[in-house]
Parts: sequence; structure tokens; C-alpha cells
Amino acid sequence: MMTRLEKTAFGLVRAGLLLFLFGLLLGFVLTVMRGSHPMLSAHEAALGSGTFLMAAGIVWRLWIRSPSPWIAAGLSLSHYLLTIGLALSGLPLADLGIPRAAAGIAAAAVILVASVMMTVLTVAALWKLESARRHTGAPGPEVPV
Repeated sequence: MMTRLEKTAFGLVRAGLLLFLFGLLLGFVLTVMRGSHPMLSAHEAALGSGTFLMAAGIVWRLWIRSPSPWIAAGLSLSHYLLTIGLALSGLPLADLGIPRAAAGIAAAAVILVASVMMTVLTVAALWKLESARRHTGAPGPEVPV
């Protein structure tokens, strides 16, 4: 039976792998949509975010000893939201009757929310990592003065 810590770490790795695979799928979509720079950004963000989430899941299990599933879930959600917002900005929604300005504002709002969430939760994860380091007495990085 998996502990809460192992479930949290496994959830991050699984979310990262799925996001990475979604990024590969977006790469195939790029071949159909010529000249879509926002879709290229979504593709690259999905690949990078998926890799980050997988690495975070591995680090989580090795270094952070408290589960903090809300931080892990928030990190996963924020990376997915960023990718979705970038992908929405690259879709030709005007062809579906959605005004271009409304689609752009909606995509920008999703990207903004995702970016703020990502920043706050990454700082929270780093805070947990530092407090775990202090609790275990592990040496920290040397900062030259």
C-alpha cells in the first residue's frame, strides 16, 4: 500500500507524463496548422512543464518528507492551465463564430491565472524543501559573500 507521500509523488510523475504526451500530440497538430506561433508555444510549454512535473515528483519523494498534496495538485493544475491557455490562443476560434477579442481575453486570463498559481505554488514547494532540509540538517547551497 502506498503512503500519502508516495501517492503525491506518483501523481506528479503521472501528471507530468500525461502533459508531456499531450505536448507531443500538439507537435503533430502543428504540422496541420501552419504559422501558428501560439500553438508552438503550447507545444513547448507542455513538453517543458511535463518534464518539470516528472522531475518534481522524483524530488518530492526523495527530499520533501511531508506529502502536501494540495501543492502537488496545484502545480499540476497550473501547468495544465498554462498549456491550455496557450493552445486556446493558437486555435482559429473566429472560424467557430467566437469573436477574436473575446477569445484572446479568455486565453490571456487563463494564462495569467496559471502563471500566478505556478509561481505561488513553486515558491511554496521550495519553502517545503528548505524546511525539510533544515529539519534533517542536510547541508544547503554555499552562497559566496
